Amino acid sequence: MAVTAAGADLVVERPQGLPAEEVAHLLGADARAGLPSEEARRRLEVVGPNRLPAATPTPLPVRFIRQLRDPMALLLLAAAGISAFALDEVVDGIAIAAIVLINAGIALVQEGRAASALAALRSLEIPSARVRRDGRDRLAPAPELVPGDLVVLEAGDRVPADLRLLAVDGLEVDESVLTGESLTVAKDPAALAAADASLGEQAGMTFSGTFVARGTGRGVVTATGLGTAIGAIARDVAEDPRPTPLQIDLAGVTRQLGLVCVVIAAVVLAIILVRQGISTEGVEQAFLAAIALAVAAIPEGLATVTAVGLAL
Repeated sequence: MAVTAAGADLVVERPQGLPAEEVAHLLGADARAGLPSEEARRRLEVVGPNRLPAATPTPLPVRFIRQLRDPMALLLLAAAGISAFALDEVVDGIAIAAIVLINAGIALVQEGRAASALAALRSLEIPSARVRRDGRDRLAPAPELVPGDLVVLEAGDRVPADLRLLAVDGLEVDESVLTGESLTVAKDPAALAAADASLGEQAGMTFSGTFVARGTGRGVVTATGLGTAIGAIARDVAEDPRPTPLQIDLAGVTRQLGLVCVVIAAVVLAIILVRQGISTEGVEQAFLAAIALAVAAIPEGLATVTAVGLAL
């Protein structure tokens, strides 16, 4: 008798390391007849649909302003403003501002690539899958698959969810979408994998989005939607990227540069005033000279080189 959603674990930790029959038992699945349709509907209400979420578009102006909040961008904008208005070096100010805009454009292109990657992951989803419920094989909408469902795989199918295999007949799967490995992987339900095994080493599992190259198989769904291996990739792509070590170091360098520029300006201003004396014209000239040296200390090309390096 099938276990109800309230009495079954709908999440099995590290199913690759457990025998297939134990995984099916923990999920409250009948390894022969599958789930009752009513039970599948109840589980669907608990776990939600088997699909990856659509990317939430961020307005272009918001994305652009977010790039300009970078410490190096702010420092360069300050240098551009001082060059153009305080030092009357309009050409230099425009050039520095152009560098900031180019950097922001490169970053926006990178964000666009991340959105395209998420769309590509969603394109791997399939509309329907062969599933055994109430003791009969049937076509069911893939978004309605739930943990504990029995899925039947054949050559040419795309795997609709993460499965712990119960039985196979010459099953080989192309997992290049996840592992980058071009060779197909032979599957074996009896194979157990360590907790830290890579996806390519889990011969007893098949993963959502991968392609059945040959053979047939049957497995119990262990994860759907964002709980799958490809769902974990989608989460990483959709989240705001964490700063890389290089970006963290660059932010520190920017703060140090800002402090150095202020110190340079203050020291030069003090030296000039001491040597020339304090007068209206002298103070103005000293101020402009100090600011010019401070702006000259800012490496305008650093942000562009860093942005291009990260893009590559």
